[in-house]
Amino acid sequence: VRHARDGRREALRRRIRRGPGCQGQGGLDVDGPCGDIEGGTGGRVIQPSRLGKHGKDAIPQGLRRVVGDVAAHRHAHLHQRRRRRRRALPCALARPRLLLARVDKVCGVVAGALDREREDHALHPHRRLVRRARAEELVNDPDTAEALKPYYRQFCKRPCFNDEYLPAFNRPNVHLVDTEGRGIDEITEKGIIANGEEFELDCIIFATGFEVGTDYTRRSGYDLIGREGLSLKDKWADGISTLHGLQTRGFPNCFIIHTAQSGFTVSFPHAMNEQAKHIAYIIGECKKSGANVVEVTAEAEQAWVQEVINMSRISQSFQAECTPGYYNNEGQPNPISVQNGAYGAGPTKFFKVIESWRDEGTMQGLELR
Repeated sequence: VRHARDGRREALRRRIRRGPGCQGQGGLDVDGPCGDIEGGTGGRVIQPSRLGKHGKDAIPQGLRRVVGDVAAHRHAHLHQRRRRRRRALPCALARPRLLLARVDKVCGVVAGALDREREDHALHPHRRLVRRARAEELVNDPDTAEALKPYYRQFCKRPCFNDEYLPAFNRPNVHLVDTEGRGIDEITEKGIIANGEEFELDCIIFATGFEVGTDYTRRSGYDLIGREGLSLKDKWADGISTLHGLQTRGFPNCFIIHTAQSGFTVSFPHAMNEQAKHIAYIIGECKKSGANVVEVTAEAEQAWVQEVINMSRISQSFQAECTPGYYNNEGQPNPISVQNGAYGAGPTKFFKVIESWRDEGTMQGLELR
């Protein structure tokens, strides 16, 4: 900021020095032949605010034009800055669709990268070698560096924003205890037992993550009751069944935003935004037709479930190469986990599917009453 301010001051001085003359002209060449007019300042810019209570009356008559030009230029510059700020905020607020489109574009690029990674990973095995080499490059101890190397495909685990944490393992007070995927054995009064050894600790920070793949009602903390007293937990006991992951038969006027049978994105708000647009479209069409109830047909629901199962085969090799985690049911995929998973062709393809469904304009698979 200081350098920018100094740069503006220097530009202002140059502008004053470029003035064509002394008398009755657009500027005053304070470094030129008029620099000594009535005790001139030899190029130093005088600011009225720094002249005490007498203000501009304390400025020699021949330099008042200089001070006036400087003050006017500064006032005009500040006025332009204020105008730019005032224009920027209302413009951003008045054009939310433009901002939303930019967000969609950025998130779409990320989603596309995820799709491409899944498709062509086998053709680029050097990527994993590059990522593993980073640990050797940044961590001094060979055993620690070896334990920190990722021996799984990208996106099998949530990617970090950066790997700047790796040099921390070079500090004398930082130690890595490698359990080779088995985790800890026990928490005791003094600390943690892992690999049959007790490590005394003052503080334990749990980084256990969150539940994914458990019953929807368990994670939400409540159950939904649909027609004829049917609960959502019972409806989905043998696997989730929806249309586009948002609606399920027996629960009219109910929309559920989640990743099951829908698009799974790196940025969850991206998927929520696409689902919200789809829901808004359906509600808008119901209002246009005067319908008070919208519900999925049994045929459309079953067809979408089968589509999700068929598309899951695309990611079977990806799941097989991943270490145990919630993406592949802790390394034990089963038919229910496949049915309860995200749309296998990737988020970009899923968003195109529901967009094409809206463009068709027939509300196919929905009953309106």
